[in-house]
Amino acid sequence: MEIEFIDLVNPNAEIIIINRWGQTLFHSYGYPDPFDGTYKGELLREGTYFYIIKISDEEIYEGSLLILTAKND
Repeated sequence: MEIEFIDLVNPNAEIIIINRWGQTLFHSYGYPDPFDGTYKGELLREGTYFYIIKISDEEIYEGSLLILTAKND
């Protein structure tokens, strides 16, 4: 997942990715390394995850993202 131009809006924005149980899988101030769908070096399972992007205390975006695994036949 790449968030384009976030560094132009706020280079210190907070990005959080959590699973459905509320476990934080990715946390970053700024966005030097985009979220790559892994946790502790392992690919995450297919499913729905949630993001929180805090641009400022007043500007917070929340939503879901779906991770799918490509299958090569």
